[in-house]
Amino acid sequence: MDQTRQIRLLIAPFFFFATLISAQYFADTPRTLEWMNAHSSSTIAAIAGLLAAATLPVGFLINTVTVFLLRILFWLFGKNYEADITKADFDLVLPHFDSVLNNHIRSMALDKKWGCNTVRIMRYIAVTFDHDILYRHRHGIHEWLTRVFSVCMVSASSVVAVFLALIVICLLPISTKYWWDWTIWGIIVLLSMGFWYARDEVLEMTRFQMYQKFETAD
Repeated sequence: MDQTRQIRLLIAPFFFFATLISAQYFADTPRTLEWMNAHSSSTIAAIAGLLAAATLPVGFLINTVTVFLLRILFWLFGKNYEADITKADFDLVLPHFDSVLNNHIRSMALDKKWGCNTVRIMRYIAVTFDHDILYRHRHGIHEWLTRVFSVCMVSASSVVAVFLALIVICLLPISTKYWWDWTIWGIIVLLSMGFWYARDEVLEMTRFQMYQKFETAD
């Protein structure tokens, strides 16, 4: 697993556990110190070790839930959260591909199944353009897009992590303070804005690079 993906899987669990722990610590009737005083240090250390070991699995689970929710959300609007290549960009990006792939895509466009698969095929086109054309000819741009998209996904998964923590808090239940609630919702808004801004940057830079001329093999 690459370092960027590991970071993505570590940050979301931090928001999840931090939200739970802070909710309990600042609760109207906090029981954290009472619980710690009632248990030995070895028990607390064992639980801390268990939580540390569960960080990556929890991060993977949160990431899976995030991708699922993003797919549903953008599907409702006829889009894909990873790429948003419009019909206006279609003829602009195809000349960057070799003639075989170019002809294959154009033949798919004439197929009756194109309509129901348009979003998926447009995603394939955008991913191919970034991870093949830009990777080979503009590697610095490709790396920049990868970093910004990682910020996009980290923001989205962190929002989901906080919401999952809030669900747990409601089920326990934990009575939180008024100022704590507003702080959490402020964090959610900031993270959501980070997601939309980073995604917009990725889409616009990808579209901007389509105007470049590359030496492609025919």
